[in-house]
Amino acid sequence: MDAETLGRRSVVLDAAYCAIIGSIVVGTRRPLGATLGASPLLVSVAGGATVAWSALVASLCGGEQWRTSVGAVATANTLAAAVLLAAAARHERPRAKVLLGMVGIEVAGFAVSQLVALRLQPKPSPTS
Repeated sequence: MDAETLGRRSVVLDAAYCAIIGSIVVGTRRPLGATLGASPLLVSVAGGATVAWSALVASLCGGEQWRTSVGAVATANTLAAAVLLAAAARHERPRAKVLLGMVGIEVAGFAVSQLVALRLQPKPSPTS
């Protein structure tokens, strides 16, 4: 698989993942809020933001400047994974630690696949 195909597929799968997970978060806001020690409203906002993010990510899949899109999504995923893993490390509830840690690892996996795609594709050389 070439770099562009890998990058685009990773972003498409990332968008689908975000839409599904965000919808699950909204749908399970009460039990998830209890697990995390957060209000159902806060959990719903986080899930809704994830669904909105998925729409933005999906819109980035088709452009000619795929490297820019993949790079932006990889950066966002790297930051999100770091936040999720830090939250997991600091949370006092064991179930919340596991849940946040697992999602952080999944998000980091998307970032890695996107960064690999960027690494495989040589940067365009400047023309004189």
